[in-house]
Amino acid sequence: MFTHKLSKLKTRLSGLILFSGGMLFGFICLLLSLSSGSQFTPMTAIIVPLFFCTFMENGYSLMKQTVYRTESWNETQAQDKFQSFGKGLNHFLLVKNFLGTILSLIFLSTIMVGISYFILKYEKDFSLNREFYIQIATYGVYIAILRRMMDPILNKLKKWGQILLPKYELDPTGINFIFTDKDLSHPDRKFTIHVSFDEIIEMRLLNFQEAKAYLRYEFAPNLKQQSSAPKEWYAFLKNNIRPKVYTKIQSGGSTILLRGENLFYLITVNSPDCTDILAAYENRTKL
Repeated sequence: MFTHKLSKLKTRLSGLILFSGGMLFGFICLLLSLSSGSQFTPMTAIIVPLFFCTFMENGYSLMKQTVYRTESWNETQAQDKFQSFGKGLNHFLLVKNFLGTILSLIFLSTIMVGISYFILKYEKDFSLNREFYIQIATYGVYIAILRRMMDPILNKLKKWGQILLPKYELDPTGINFIFTDKDLSHPDRKFTIHVSFDEIIEMRLLNFQEAKAYLRYEFAPNLKQQSSAPKEWYAFLKNNIRPKVYTKIQSGGSTILLRGENLFYLITVNSPDCTDILAAYENRTKL
């Protein structure tokens, strides 16, 4: 729970740094364009706001991605000295990165306030001009038009990226994951993994940020799982031996976590919603 909350807060602060940095730098550029010695051209006055809008958009996206369910995963207990050391090292690095993010936010705020102060104090000859109005108009066009156009475009790109993701089918006993990998020597061969509901101890849906944090702070410390994952996947592709460990995630699709005594799958599938898997699993466990 500690790892989950700290990772979530770090992501929010990183988003805040990007958002506030873009906003404050944009404000400074507006001040500079009012100066009598401004070197802004009409083209610069268009490019600069768009550049800082991307910072603000990315920052907003990071902060928005942390607004998810409040429950956290059940953190696994260390099974041996190597895993215990790995978990301790990852917790230390998370705290270190978290403190670094806070210091970066303080440093950025100090720099922005300092620059604004010196501009306002030592530049007395301010005047409204064409470049200032172009910047204001660019921000307005971005908010009113371009930003609304971006969501459908990004959603379309995500859908294209989901084509190569595995699909799934439910049957009375479990889940069949159907992978898009191809065997050139046997073009008709399908790579399918069946996971029985009876062998699943924990199942949950994660968004992309949760999945990344889980991989880094829960999966990575388990050195045995981490080293065996590529070997088991190769054995599956070559000899159709079902892997015990499989981890592959991306921002598109839906990511689901499956854990059992001899099972660890963190997999993104080609589906906008996997609630039917959760419902089937819950119905099975009630029997």
